[in-house]
Amino acid sequence: MSDALAGVNSMVSGLTDSINNAISAIQTQKEQEAAAATNVQEFQKQVNKTSSNLQGQATDIGILAKNVTRLNVVSNLAANDKVDFYRFRVTTQGEATLGQVGDDGLRVQLMTRLGTVIADSNPDSGKDYEAFKNLQSGELTLDRGEYSLRVTREKGQSEKEARNYAIQLQMGGYTQDYDTVAKQPDKSSSPYQMSAAQQAMLSGLNDAITSLSSISYGQSGSEKLLGSFNLFRLTALPNPRKHKAMTDHHDSVPEAGRRGGHGSPWEAVLYDPARAEGTFLLGLAAARLGRPEAAMRWFRRTVRLQPGWADGWAALADASRRSGRWREAATAYATLLALSPADGAALANLAMLERVAGNPRAAVRRFTRALALDSGQAGTWNNLGNALRDLGATAQAAAAWRTALVLDPRQADALGNLGGARRDQDRFAEAGLLLRRALALAPQHAALHGVLAYALSGEGRLEEAERACRRALVSAPALADPLCTLGLVQQRRGTAGALRWFDRAMVAAPGHPLARFNRGLADLEGGALTDGWAQYACRFAAGRAGRERRFSIPEWRGEPLAGKSLFIWREQGVGDEFLFASCYADAVRQAGRVVIECEPRLLPLFARSFPKAIVRAEQPLRGRALVETVDCDLHIPAGSLPRYLRGGLADFPPQSSWLFPDPARVLERRQQLDGIGGDLRVGIAWRSQLMTVERQWAYLPLGEWGPVLGAPGVTFVNLQYDDCEAEIQRAEARFGVPIYELERLDLKNDFEGTAALTTNLDLVIAPANSVAELAGALGVPVWRFGARDWTHLGSGVRPWYPSMRVFHPRAGEPLSAALGRIAAELRRAAALARRAGAEAPGPRLPARPARRVHSQAPSLRRH
Repeated sequence: MSDALAGVNSMVSGLTDSINNAISAIQTQKEQEAAAATNVQEFQKQVNKTSSNLQGQATDIGILAKNVTRLNVVSNLAANDKVDFYRFRVTTQGEATLGQVGDDGLRVQLMTRLGTVIADSNPDSGKDYEAFKNLQSGELTLDRGEYSLRVTREKGQSEKEARNYAIQLQMGGYTQDYDTVAKQPDKSSSPYQMSAAQQAMLSGLNDAITSLSSISYGQSGSEKLLGSFNLFRLTALPNPRKHKAMTDHHDSVPEAGRRGGHGSPWEAVLYDPARAEGTFLLGLAAARLGRPEAAMRWFRRTVRLQPGWADGWAALADASRRSGRWREAATAYATLLALSPADGAALANLAMLERVAGNPRAAVRRFTRALALDSGQAGTWNNLGNALRDLGATAQAAAAWRTALVLDPRQADALGNLGGARRDQDRFAEAGLLLRRALALAPQHAALHGVLAYALSGEGRLEEAERACRRALVSAPALADPLCTLGLVQQRRGTAGALRWFDRAMVAAPGHPLARFNRGLADLEGGALTDGWAQYACRFAAGRAGRERRFSIPEWRGEPLAGKSLFIWREQGVGDEFLFASCYADAVRQAGRVVIECEPRLLPLFARSFPKAIVRAEQPLRGRALVETVDCDLHIPAGSLPRYLRGGLADFPPQSSWLFPDPARVLERRQQLDGIGGDLRVGIAWRSQLMTVERQWAYLPLGEWGPVLGAPGVTFVNLQYDDCEAEIQRAEARFGVPIYELERLDLKNDFEGTAALTTNLDLVIAPANSVAELAGALGVPVWRFGARDWTHLGSGVRPWYPSMRVFHPRAGEPLSAALGRIAAELRRAAALARRAGAEAPGPRLPARPARRVHSQAPSLRRH
């Protein structure tokens, strides 16, 4: 494990306990609230509605707390009244429910504290209407903070008729029931009574306030600022929707215009360049009007005028983040935190920026600090999980996502993340369940459909995977992930068109690593080696190789190596290491000095095979520096060598082998095998150690090897390196053929012994696994069966291995058909071996024993 991961483990060592404590506290709270729900207290009050009906002066109807309070407001829109505003505060995050009764023709909108509409009863309001339906059914989550309800008439309804209504708000159960009767204001006694002209101006002023205050950045001071204006004294209305120049060219406004001929306090604030409040409001207006650059200029002026104003820094940080100016946003958030260290929202936002900037360690620290301030934020737990996943701390990430779901079981993002994690672990069935739950909550979430498609393809459910991809692309035609998965599905089916989908994915997201990687494999498989090797370099970013390592020395890019030292490091499995090792001798010939790092079990074999190189065992992840230092001039991952040494099929040398076993052990294994006898000694293996659901289609269990095992005159030797004793016994009983194993040979860990055994065999039959790769690297005849893949490089063979013959199922055939052709070839080879043995002078090998027990034979079991 690297220092980075070690640091993360240290940093989040208490994370699991924190998660458990958070879950326990939440469950306890739920139990207490449920117990208290049996005795409901009722409270009633009558208030006069605010005469101006402005959002900043909305009528307060109380505090909404999950499983604690229910808020009811009963009132009416009097004749000629345009709008009612009610404000309330949410103290615990949860799913809110809104009930409404009353006269027809009313429109209800739920808004954030700063005026952004998040739910609207008007069917023409698109996603806001969908949110309102969710609110009616108790499926809309509200975070903590202040909100307001806006009640007005539907378009086309007469203002001359009064409209009665009652609205109810609730989160779960309740123990306290608040009824608020909001009466019409007593206009005769109101000190804020306006003239008819001022009243006519109020509808436009409401729009202005909504425009100015609809940027939500989680600070409380801004509402206090808006509420502090003496709006009833306005004699002119600077409407930002009509005064475009106000947001961009403040200094060009004429003096008379800036001061507002009637000297209103509103215009004095807006047009005075020395007033931070005015520049702040102008920034809000510019942001609302979709002019982020102008907004940032106003907010920069705000913080210059009043450097200690937290709201100004919060607005600048938010505007910078929305504009993609991550560095300026991070600086603003850092300043905000210096002013308000306990601002959890700022910590969480800064953590998001750290993650975007590629610094997940810092993101984890800040998310953890934010949760220490408030552990009830489901979104922050979800984002913490994302940052932990970036660091490779998958177990902690999953725990964080589960905590988010305890807090908010309906959070689609957390469900999707957990489903994605299960998919990455090849637990495709579990992934599908989680992702379907997420999609039930967010049916239009295109990215979730894309993740589900990949999980379905991993299960082999290709038709369903294709439907999920196309469902995702209906909502987001340029989404790279489902485009890429469609290419994989077409590839798995063996149909044309896979390249088209990979190309579309690369157009949609030119830097998409998995799309580039898959396109690269397709190019290699088709023989386009130059393009293929270039895209194959994306394997690390695509998650198709080990962790990419960083060094203090540059990577070799194919320049001359004379007089240079080169460090070659392993990156994938043992089978891939055998294949890429075919390039090592060429690198040694070109460079002045080569250091090869290999899997520790291969050290003796590689040291003997590459005597002019320095061969070292790969160091474990734990203890590695984030940026490694090695005693060489250049470095290169082993899988990148072919890009510079195998640019075409003519670059593959006619070498029969490049790995050489220990001669003493070869002699020892030969003596053991001589005791078995037989005309043809064949080593067999039938699966890979990495048996994912996605790869199962490439292998056949030993129970289906009947045609091969029935070939007469063949002695079979086991080379399968995992726990296969029971399978061998069942196959022997079923087919009546012994399968031998060498005594005291660990096929998984003793590669010296395995190489010596393999060298003494006449033939090896295996699918795509390390057994076939080792046999080919040793120059032993090997028959490899399975689908065609990128390592064929557009040819009918695998040019890496001169001693290898490949058997592919034809289009529409099962894999067993290829094994059947191998069986036919094996019978012919065995017959030739018998004929050659009969004609050869000297003593013949003893006949194969009728039983497995033989005084000279290898033991069935390893000891």
